[in-house]
Amino acid sequence: MNQQTLKSSRYIAINIWKKIFYKNSQFNFEINNNNEFNKLSKRDRAFVYNLISVCMRRNNQIREIYKKYPSKPINKKLKNLNSILTLATAELIWLNIPAYAVLNSYVDLTKKFNEKHFSKFINLVLRKIADDKNKIRLNLKPDTINLPKWMHQNWSEMYNKNNISEIVKISMLEPALDIVCSKRMQAQQKTNLIQQLNGIEIFPNLIRSFYRGTISDLFGYQDGLWWVQDAGAFIQFEILQKIIKSHFNHDDLSFLDLCCAPGGKSFQMLDKGLDIVSVDKNLKRLLVMTKNLKRLFFEGKLICQNVVDLNFSKQFDVIVLDSPCSSSGTIRKNPDIFLRRKNNYEELVKTQNNLLIKSSTLLKKNGLLMYIVCSLEKNEGEDLINNFCKENKNFQILPIKKNDIIMGQDNIITKEGFLRILPSSFIFSNEKKYNGTDGFFSAIIKKIN
Repeated sequence: MNQQTLKSSRYIAINIWKKIFYKNSQFNFEINNNNEFNKLSKRDRAFVYNLISVCMRRNNQIREIYKKYPSKPINKKLKNLNSILTLATAELIWLNIPAYAVLNSYVDLTKKFNEKHFSKFINLVLRKIADDKNKIRLNLKPDTINLPKWMHQNWSEMYNKNNISEIVKISMLEPALDIVCSKRMQAQQKTNLIQQLNGIEIFPNLIRSFYRGTISDLFGYQDGLWWVQDAGAFIQFEILQKIIKSHFNHDDLSFLDLCCAPGGKSFQMLDKGLDIVSVDKNLKRLLVMTKNLKRLFFEGKLICQNVVDLNFSKQFDVIVLDSPCSSSGTIRKNPDIFLRRKNNYEELVKTQNNLLIKSSTLLKKNGLLMYIVCSLEKNEGEDLINNFCKENKNFQILPIKKNDIIMGQDNIITKEGFLRILPSSFIFSNEKKYNGTDGFFSAIIKKIN
């Protein structure tokens, strides 16, 4: 990557960062909709993506570093100046970019952003950081400093210090790609795919790798032999399936997957030959799911409708409700969560409760409802389910037991019998980079009359 290319990439990175940090825009939205970014080469896009990801994950650590060097505090309103210092510090301390390249580029960019009068200041601060980088790395504050204060407070009421530390530690790593193999995939075909991915099989028929290319180019994609799904999500339905087999005395069960898109759990059910209806209100996401259904040779029944407006002539034996939520459990994949400035959970909890109430009316007597959120917050999980069962006496919690768990990790079962999967719960390999999943809460409730 030549210097001119780097300057251009860094210019685009600064503009994206300002929208994320100062305008609360979502990272994925900015990446997908930035024309300048999408015109960059594959290598340059990877550089920008990685740079901004580090800045999001480690923003508080970064700011702690560069604020130590000026003799006077840096005005928060100087967005260009703070953004330049943020990205440059990330490069020096975490990306190991040579100091001369960082200093030259960002001093020039200071002028490009009409901040010429700060160019000497930028050069001085960055030079000091570069000179002290080894000392800085040795004296970094714990990774947990990067959590928003309100989120750290929330988690402290639920988890111990070690839990929080491990969650954040694993969230500092770039997440892997998880691929679920269809039952149609033969053993040799799976071996071929693992080799192409340079990956490992972390669970039967679940492959993890760090492939960053176009997934449609991979072996078996066009033949519909696999789909992408996070390991944490995959494991939940595998557990549910074990419980279903022990709970029901017949096999002709009907399944309803609510808030189903992008479709991972529906694909799991269809791959096992189950009779399933899938519902989501987001047409765009359903259209993507429809394409994947065709690719996977599944004959799914899709409905585009808000769950609360659903009307069926029948009830279902098993319902999976993957409710919209804060998504705090996906902090590995969505590091802009580290930048959230406030708690917006009240409306979410109302929505979740309304969806749960509606879902419960669609369940047969003796039927099972699995409520899922990819959230680490108690009010979206444990509290919501406990309150629902207190207010609806015809439902009771069906505790998940140790013998229901796959992989032998019963640390994911709470005292109430809920599933609480933390991003740090699963150890798949001695190599740390292969560990971790999205975080989830799951509860199974039974309709007793």
